[in-house]
Amino acid sequence: MAEISKIKKRIKFFFNFKKNKNLISIFKRKKSIEEKYPNYIFKGNIESALIPFCAAFLGENDVKYFINVNNVTLIDLDKDKIEIMKNEKYNYKSDWNFIIGDCWIEMDKLIENNTFFDVVSVDCWTTQIEEMINLHFKNIYKIANKYVVIIYSKEFDEKYGLNKSKETIQAYIEKKYEFKVNLIDMIKRSNFKGGIYWLVFKK
Repeated sequence: MAEISKIKKRIKFFFNFKKNKNLISIFKRKKSIEEKYPNYIFKGNIESALIPFCAAFLGENDVKYFINVNNVTLIDLDKDKIEIMKNEKYNYKSDWNFIIGDCWIEMDKLIENNTFFDVVSVDCWTTQIEEMINLHFKNIYKIANKYVVIIYSKEFDEKYGLNKSKETIQAYIEKKYEFKVNLIDMIKRSNFKGGIYWLVFKK
C-alpha cells in the first residue's frame, strides 16, 4: 500500500508540475507578445493618439496599449468592426473618437484642421506598407507631436535594399521626403512574410 501511495504522489506531482510549467510557458509567451509593442513611449506625458487602420484585429496589435490615454482618435473603413470595438468587453473608452472613413483622407482632414497627436500608430495591412511609407509618411510624421510607430516588413526592406538597418531606413525616408527624421527603434513583432516589425520614430 505504501508503494502505491508513493506512486500516486509521484503521478500527482508530475501532472501538477506539467500543468504549472505550461502555465509559466503561457505567461512567458503572453508577456513576450505584449512587450513587442514599444510600451516605453508611454513613460512620457502622452495625452493623445491617432490610430488609423484600427479595426482589422479589433485593436489587438496597438489600440489596446492606449487604454490609459484619454484622447484617442481611431479611423477605419470597417463600420461593423468599429461597432464591435465599442463593446464594453474591449474596455476601450466610450468617449474615444471613432471615425469611419478612408484613413489617409481623414488624416488629411485632421491636418487641415490643425489637429495633432502625441502619438501616431499605424498598423496597416502588409500589402499597404509600400504605399504608406512612399506616399503617406510625410503626413504621418507631420501630425505627430512626440512619437510615430509604423508597421514595417522584410518584404519592403528587401525590395528597396535597406538591410534591416535603422540608419539605412532613416536615410531612405529622409532622401525621399527631404526632411530629417529620428528612427530610434526597430522591433520584430512576428515572422509573417519573413518578418514584420515596428519602426519607432521620436520627434
